[in-house]
Amino acid sequence: MVYQQDQGAKAKPIDWYMMTKEPYLHIGQPLVAYNAYEYRTYYPMRHIVGEETSSLIGCFRQGRYENLIVFSDAYFEKVKDYWKTTDMNTGEPVEPGEAVLENTIHEGPTVMALVNLPKSAVREQEERADQIMAEFQEAHAYDESFDPLVKSAYSKKEAVTRRQMEHILETVMNGFVLVMLLTAGILMLHMKVNMELPEIKTRYQFMECFGMRRVERVRNMKKEVSRFVWIPLGTGTVISMVFTGIVWGLRDFQMDDIRRYVLWQGLIWMIYAIIQIGNMKWLQRMVIKLK
Repeated sequence: MVYQQDQGAKAKPIDWYMMTKEPYLHIGQPLVAYNAYEYRTYYPMRHIVGEETSSLIGCFRQGRYENLIVFSDAYFEKVKDYWKTTDMNTGEPVEPGEAVLENTIHEGPTVMALVNLPKSAVREQEERADQIMAEFQEAHAYDESFDPLVKSAYSKKEAVTRRQMEHILETVMNGFVLVMLLTAGILMLHMKVNMELPEIKTRYQFMECFGMRRVERVRNMKKEVSRFVWIPLGTGTVISMVFTGIVWGLRDFQMDDIRRYVLWQGLIWMIYAIIQIGNMKWLQRMVIKLK
């Protein structure tokens, strides 16, 4: 039983403790509580005999498969009635006389259902469907108590809306970070030029005394300033392209996703470069005036 998000991490057991290659793995009824000092009793060490590093699962066409969890049908056929004899609080065997439903034993979900509303459904039908799903979740509150991220029922509309809001928030935050980095880069460039300004003036005066023509002196001064822009800009471009290629490989991006990324990211890079080059031109004019 494994789960995996992307190639950044290998497939992991669902319920594991501490180790990854030879994890302390619990298989059976979920444990509400257990003695942590005796975790080896409830989480015996097991060896992972096979694993795959790939983008296995995802949501809404992210990854090779969608929401994939690998189960063993043979194992579940063997243990499907174990809940009748397993204490739901400790995972230990319970005596037949002490097996009380919802007190010491609990039967988990046994059926997975997919409900589709027709595209022509009116608002009243959608509201009724949401109400039924809310009632279903309320009836299965115990099953959701093991993990707040694992629900007993999911709504595609709710998931899509949440993902859209997350995407908007990510876009705003990333834009804010880009603006902050751009501002910091401009300020650092100004600080660097001001720190180098006395030496630039000295070199200009030396070149003037040496008899160099004004055009050549101005060209050299511009080069003094431009190297503070072109070197970081070129280095950052190469590093970002390499990093982007690695991310594409790890996340198994489709060609359509790559095209959209290249379009928008290229536009952002172009705007960033124009602002940095414009700032460089302004600094060059300032240095020439202060010579």
